[in-house]
Amino acid sequence: MYKNFIHFSVLIFLFSLLFRLNCSKNTLFKTEVNSTDRQTVIGTLKLSDNSDPDGIYIWLENIGVSAFTDDSGKFELLLPPAQSQPGGGINGQFRLFYYVSNYDISYSSVFLAKGSFVFNQGDINENGSILKPVVLKKIIDINTSTSPRILPPSVFLTIYITLTTTSPSSVKVESYKDYYGMIRAVFFKKIGDPPEKAEIIQEHDIPGTEYIKGTADWGMFYGNSIQFLSPGEYEVIPYIRIIQNEIPVELIRSLGENADKLHRDFLKLPTKQQYGNIIIPG
Repeated sequence: MYKNFIHFSVLIFLFSLLFRLNCSKNTLFKTEVNSTDRQTVIGTLKLSDNSDPDGIYIWLENIGVSAFTDDSGKFELLLPPAQSQPGGGINGQFRLFYYVSNYDISYSSVFLAKGSFVFNQGDINENGSILKPVVLKKIIDINTSTSPRILPPSVFLTIYITLTTTSPSSVKVESYKDYYGMIRAVFFKKIGDPPEKAEIIQEHDIPGTEYIKGTADWGMFYGNSIQFLSPGEYEVIPYIRIIQNEIPVELIRSLGENADKLHRDFLKLPTKQQYGNIIIPG
């Protein structure tokens, strides 16, 4: 009898230990929010073409707090303390935007009361999570390639760009093109460098807009204007800005004060595209 009691006690202890260890596991993002934590909302985002959902930008209007998705498309958005908000805590209905520049912008409706999220109202459920995964629809593909990839001195670089719309309607874009239709504004960003260190080649002064539907093939040639690039491997990124009228200017400016212009801030806009690539030999 005593031995059975000892065995039973050991089993209870092991079960209790395993339960506590399981409950203490940490994950990068929560699956639900503590009922007393009304400063945080969580959610999952997907892309319609099944591209990796990392780096999608989340932005809450009026307050301006923001976040990015992780590799699995999950995000966690935290409000500032109510006492640091205007009036000691904001009230009302607001849009929580989801943004990638070449996808249709989308948003969820959220409610705030005294500077905290209101759960089980709008598009937030009782656990503080966005009701269902949000899927962003791609509107245009941008594919850039270069020739040659390894660029010896005094050799001209050819850059090819293919734009393909993936929505039924046309897509408005801004770029710098010359009289012959050649692209004349491009970024060269050394691999591993931040956007602030990118080089800008601009050979036309006035941007123009046009509507793309279906497939458009663009190109450009560069010679002496890129000879100043130091040795290394570079991403080649044409300045092609996708214009969506539904996007608040404040959202774009929150990514960079000049993100809607030919400026290094433009590279901070999240875009799912194929960059060109060149190597300048040492």
